[in-house]
Amino acid sequence: MSKRVSFKKIGKKLGKAAGASSGTPIPAKGVVIGDKRPGESITSSPSKKSKADDGSKGKGVIIGPEGKKKASSSSKASAAPTVVPSRPKEGTLAHLADKEKVDKLTLDQTATKLFHVISQEGRVASMETEVARLQKLAADFEQQLAESRAREQQALEELAKVKGDRDSLADHLGKSGALVNELREALNKAKESAVEEFKSSSEFMVAVEDAASKYFGEGFDFCKVQLRRHHPDLAIDLEGTVVDQDLLAEQDEAAEEREREKI
Repeated sequence: MSKRVSFKKIGKKLGKAAGASSGTPIPAKGVVIGDKRPGESITSSPSKKSKADDGSKGKGVIIGPEGKKKASSSSKASAAPTVVPSRPKEGTLAHLADKEKVDKLTLDQTATKLFHVISQEGRVASMETEVARLQKLAADFEQQLAESRAREQQALEELAKVKGDRDSLADHLGKSGALVNELREALNKAKESAVEEFKSSSEFMVAVEDAASKYFGEGFDFCKVQLRRHHPDLAIDLEGTVVDQDLLAEQDEAAEEREREKI
């Protein structure tokens, strides 16, 4: 018996091979796109095909080996798809341009992101440096504040000590003032008691007599001479008085000169 050739399988295989070699999409369901050739008129024309079918059906013609070869070669020729050289179309060029734009945009975005990351890292490093500097300043300020508080506490302690010393000195001065007053009162009392004791003693009388004798001695004689000179009408006795004669002569001369000036 004769085997039938499956044109469907042959078309699929040829379509796969052509698609793999040219990169064109594989036609679905064995559909072959190609131009008509002179040798394909037998298989492509429906009238001749129908006649051949009618003859084979009615007469039962048996095809020989040569006929089989011819039929198989013709069927292969008819089933082989014609490869159309692909030409770049506007859509393909636009797709390539869009792809280049997308690649360029992706590269630009990557570079932008990289620069952004680098700038962010620089900012972070700068911020870390600034934070470290601020922390150092804060530590210095805290140390200075602690030292200032310590000095303030020391000054307060010294002030309290000085205040305590001042209060103590004021107390001492108050006590000293009271002691001075007491000493003055005691001294006054001692003087009064000493005077009273001296008056009541015999020495007081001796001292009074000495003072009276001195007063009524040479000095009193001189006073008596002066009184007699100025008041000759007074009967002053100069007997027994001791007077310096030279002093009396000088006084007489001075009195005469005053009288002359008056004249």
